Amino acid sequence: GVSTCIAARDRLSVLAEALLRRSEEARKMQWASDLQKAVMHRVQKKHAQVQGVAKEAEERYKFRHLQMQEEEKRRKEAEDEKKEEEKRRKEAEAATAELERRRLEE
Repeated sequence: GVSTCIAARDRLSVLAEALLRRSEEARKMQWASDLQKAVMHRVQKKHAQVQGVAKEAEERYKFRHLQMQEEEKRRKEAEDEKKEEEKRRKEAEAATAELERRRLEE
């Protein structure tokens, strides 16, 4: 009678402790899993941010590069125009000098 009750009670308390330990482990595992998910989410978010910043920087670089090419093209065109003008001026001077020389010969 009594010893059977005590044995049953002991077995129940052992089972209860085991269940408690298991639920504690399960809670810890769930916590670790939640933490891992949160960390992964943060990492993915940060990665996306970094990619966004990199893409933006690349776009800015391309834009600046194109701007510089345009500026260089305009500078070269202006230089060529200046050379052309100088050439025309010299030709006009030469023609004027030639006319003057002929006029003096007459």
